[in-house]
Amino acid sequence: SIISAAAFLAAAAPVAQASKAYVHNKCDFPVHVWSVDTDKAPGDSTQIESGGDYNEECRSPEAGGVSIKINKEDQLAGQIAQFEYTVGGEMAGHLWYDLSFVDCQNDDCPWMKYPMYMNSGEGCPEVKCAAHEVCAGAYNKWNDDWASRSCPEGADIHLYLC
Repeated sequence: SIISAAAFLAAAAPVAQASKAYVHNKCDFPVHVWSVDTDKAPGDSTQIESGGDYNEECRSPEAGGVSIKINKEDQLAGQIAQFEYTVGGEMAGHLWYDLSFVDCQNDDCPWMKYPMYMNSGEGCPEVKCAAHEVCAGAYNKWNDDWASRSCPEGADIHLYLC
């Protein structure tokens, strides 16, 4: 019957898997993260112990993207690193992501003491930041638009600290 055929097709249709953003703390100290966007106030930080992980399902706020702000101190101010992502937007079907040190003072960023590595699904661009260097693959100034990477929606994105 038509109804059973429609039910079969609906059941067989692939379900899009939501992307997740991960922060892996490989440092020998705890870090604090806040997930912030235009729809969600920062609230309290989440502390990631040394060797621990943080993850969240990628979401699409009313406007703009999401910034996972990272600080060694439990304060949402100062020289923080940002792991940012945007789902879809003008380029539907893509997950855009970047690493930003814009809140730092260029080469005076405390995060530059540590290496960082950002990757995602197979075939998606990665970023490697060496310790004690300005990271060429990250936003270091507000207009470093070339520092954004993209993958198909559904890919998970990962940031490894230290």
